[in-house]
Amino acid sequence: MPRVTIPILLLPMIVSAVVVWAASVAMWKFAPHHRNDRRVTPSHVMTFLTYLLISFFLAFIAHCTLRVDAETRQIWCVISAGAGLAHTTGAIPAGLWSRMPRGAMLKHILDGIFYAVVTGAIFVVLWPR
Repeated sequence: MPRVTIPILLLPMIVSAVVVWAASVAMWKFAPHHRNDRRVTPSHVMTFLTYLLISFFLAFIAHCTLRVDAETRQIWCVISAGAGLAHTTGAIPAGLWSRMPRGAMLKHILDGIFYAVVTGAIFVVLWPR
């Protein structure tokens, strides 16, 4: 079986970016753990483009490491691990440079873990077979 290509992963890329964006909006607007963090409303366009960029790099990682007939567990592990790195680790240096309270950084990291799980699941469900 051939390796996956980025064009055949366009659907999971776009769907995961949309779902993660929607989840982030919902969490920032309604989740109680972000109640005190709602001082500034980020640009929904820029956050969506960020999530789309992350999905593009996840598709590239999949292209480099996975085949079309990859097992579900392999797909989920590779995509979720990459998404976890992308969605969580940026909060640490950003938080340190802006002197963000440790609790706020932890909330961003926990949100990122949720986004990683969701992204991995979407890629698994929409994986081209």
